[in-house]
Amino acid sequence: MKQELLSLPGMESDHRQWDHIHSTWRVDIERWQREHEAALSQLAKLQDMVREHGEALGSHMQAIERHQQVLRDHSRAMAEYQNQGAGEPAQEAMAGKHRKLAEQHRTQREAHQRIKKHHHTVMSHLARLETAVESAM
Repeated sequence: MKQELLSLPGMESDHRQWDHIHSTWRVDIERWQREHEAALSQLAKLQDMVREHGEALGSHMQAIERHQQVLRDHSRAMAEYQNQGAGEPAQEAMAGKHRKLAEQHRTQREAHQRIKKHHHTVMSHLARLETAVESAM
């Protein structure tokens, strides 16, 4: 097959058109680079937030462990009370401590539910973000 003979003015026109297209591509890439930098900044913030969430989980675990230790101490005190057969004032003190522990347990349970809900929400969003980014590649 014979190729079409290209004229000089036609080739010059192609070059001008291609140069214009390259200019628009450069504008696109410059915008994308700015968006990319902003995305990196957002990811750094997100990473900090995830790290802080991990620290909050650690703090929550420590609070649970402290509460469990207080419960163990209270159980020992109750056993001692039963063995010694102490009177009504000691029993009322024990009951007061128990009511305080019940309130602390309620507070801990509410905190646990809030953290659980937050954790599941964050992990779900991160999984969807990862899936969206991977599928775009």
